[in-house]
Amino acid sequence: MDILDAYYKKTINFKYLDKNLKFKVSQALFSSHIIDSGTQRLLRTFMSNDIHFNMILDLGCGYGPIGITLTTLNPSSEVHMVDRDALALEYTRLNAKLNSVNSIQVYGSLGYDSVTEKNFDLIISNIPAKVGKNVLSHMLIDAKYFLKKNGLVAIVVVDAILDDVNQILSNPDVEIVLKKSWNGHTVFHYKFGTSNIAEGNEKTNDFETGLYNRTESTFKVFDKTATLKTTYNLSEFDEMSYETQMLLDNIKNLKNKNISSCLLYNVNQGHIPVSLSLLSKVDRMIVVDKNLQSLKVTERNLISNGFSKNKIVLKHQTGINTDEINIDCIIAILDDKEERAVNSILVEQIISQLSKVGIAYIVSSSNIITQVENKIKKIKGLLVLKRLKHRGVSFLSFTLNSN
Repeated sequence: MDILDAYYKKTINFKYLDKNLKFKVSQALFSSHIIDSGTQRLLRTFMSNDIHFNMILDLGCGYGPIGITLTTLNPSSEVHMVDRDALALEYTRLNAKLNSVNSIQVYGSLGYDSVTEKNFDLIISNIPAKVGKNVLSHMLIDAKYFLKKNGLVAIVVVDAILDDVNQILSNPDVEIVLKKSWNGHTVFHYKFGTSNIAEGNEKTNDFETGLYNRTESTFKVFDKTATLKTTYNLSEFDEMSYETQMLLDNIKNLKNKNISSCLLYNVNQGHIPVSLSLLSKVDRMIVVDKNLQSLKVTERNLISNGFSKNKIVLKHQTGINTDEINIDCIIAILDDKEERAVNSILVEQIISQLSKVGIAYIVSSSNIITQVENKIKKIKGLLVLKRLKHRGVSFLSFTLNSN
């Protein structure tokens, strides 16, 4: 089974004007039951076959309902669909094919950081409710750097952040051309004044400027001290989870080991990659995550703790399969909220990339690790080295059996 099939939950039917659309969705993505009411209300403000945009940016596209729907009305448009979540991007690509939409570009971006085009007629977004006021302001105001003259921004927001949005859009350079409220949601259409961008004033990379920064803390890695700069919208910003602590306690046998390549999956703020870089002599660290923010903060924390940027390979993707073999060490935190079939495939991908002398370290809920252990024991040529349990969390290490 393909890992995207393992994530699949259902197909949603969606009628918009005279278009009958279909969207495959995953339980792991926002609004996996129906097209959420906020998105529908936002699209309702564009219900005219006469509306045309040459260039559209769907910011935080999810599985694609906004951008794909607008593309069906504007088939000659160039539509860019971006998200930080690799699974969302994969489902957007699937849904574009499902709806015979070809004129889109789908790629990962943390906010606008990876967007290079500057001539969008429309930037549109269902704004997340929990991004924090700094990032919210960035999403609303920094659109000006990517719009052509008289370009339009269209957003929908939930009531919980409406006061903040009203305050941010009170900017004298913002012209609100439509504001429409329903119970629970408000839609804004707005433009920027002629003084929105000074000539030659280029947009900076917001991650690098510290927009997402939350705290800076230190923690001990045996006889060494690591410093971590954490970010909003990721957990473990103030302390390590049980899963991370259990991994840290059990990778001590890698101390001072020469490791040609190590793959790390689901890294969050980067505690484990940083710890490994201080414990061992790693020639190459392959960091894999669905969340682009996790990759960026982990890379930054590795470099700030002395690990060479040239030794870091970032993989923004769904799943652990990197098409590499003979990896000496694979360290993974499996999400206990994932479907059983997803974690089963992830384990298979780990096994397929492990070298003959390699070792895998996996941590998750005890239920998930029991399933993994049972699976490994049924596979000829694998050897379980250790199983530990603490407070509902379990650790498992295994290797190829050379006997």
